[in-house]
Amino acid sequence: MSLREFAELFPKDAALTLVDAGSEGGIHARRHAFAPILCAVGFDPRERERKGELSGGVSSPRVAVDRLDAVAARDGFTPDVLKIDTQGSEGSILDGTRNAVERPVVAAEIEISFMERWQAIFDDANARMKAASFRLVDLMRLKRHRSLDRANVSLGFGQRAGSLSGADATFVRRDEFVLDRAQQDGGLTLLRAMAAMIAYGKPDIAARFFDRGESLVAPELRPVIANALRGLAKLNLGLRKFHIVADRLARRV
Repeated sequence: MSLREFAELFPKDAALTLVDAGSEGGIHARRHAFAPILCAVGFDPRERERKGELSGGVSSPRVAVDRLDAVAARDGFTPDVLKIDTQGSEGSILDGTRNAVERPVVAAEIEISFMERWQAIFDDANARMKAASFRLVDLMRLKRHRSLDRANVSLGFGQRAGSLSGADATFVRRDEFVLDRAQQDGGLTLLRAMAAMIAYGKPDIAARFFDRGESLVAPELRPVIANALRGLAKLNLGLRKFHIVADRLARRV
């Protein structure tokens, strides 16, 4: 079973609304398979730059700003997944998404820094998310800052040298939060959390959500979802050998 076929099994009521702050470049390829149940709302002040209205290596365009909570209420959408990559204003955006983060959002991807730079500092972002009942599940697109030295040493051609400086952090709601919400909405929060985790390459977390909350899903959907998860397990089997080899090669550096 393909990811797209899996997505098509979900009811329309369980569709995901992705709010992408810093949406230049469009929807990431990992989410294309979820087009049947995905609605994307993007914000990016660099839109004018792509149209040629601004030029140069660095620009400071003037743009109108508003809290995401206010925009969502005014335009009538409910965020389910947040992606924030705004080169320094991640913390301010989180401040403006208090209602969304405290209630409906099931997953979030936030660009963070481990150094005193322009992105949100990891400790701060992680503390905010933990307080809202999220847990960290992955760090993607790791970035490293190589130390300057006279010998210009760079083991692994620069891929592993240096200190970890930044990454995209992926968070998901804790099981208890998802299950509590799912009890109130007929299992829809559970299905959305599952879809989000599969989109982020975490089918094991999605399957655990289902194991713990299967009784909250509509009876006619339970066997369909269970069979679909088994189908995903077969899909992953063909890639397992590649992942093992890639992991071992990565550990050599």
